[in-house]
Amino acid sequence: MPITFVQSRSTTGLSVSSLALAYSSTPTAGSLLVGSASASGAFPTSLSDASGNTWAISTEINHNADTFVSQWHAPNANASATTVTASYGSSQFA
Repeated sequence: MPITFVQSRSTTGLSVSSLALAYSSTPTAGSLLVGSASASGAFPTSLSDASGNTWAISTEINHNADTFVSQWHAPNANASATTVTASYGSSQFA
């Protein structure tokens, strides 16, 4: 099966310990989910979701002296509506 881009979502927060965002449509079983999170002062500590998918870190980039970006992936996703949550070590800009 060819790789197909299906959807994207984004949100922002200020001085938060986590940010959550629901997918606009239910992922198909077996899909590869990809998520990115950024923060000021430190890398995001985890990505998780309400569907029990296993998220692993793909890469981390120190964009500049104070902006940190990490990318995560969850292969073989469950076919259920899900909300993805990025967590931060302490309250910080996101």
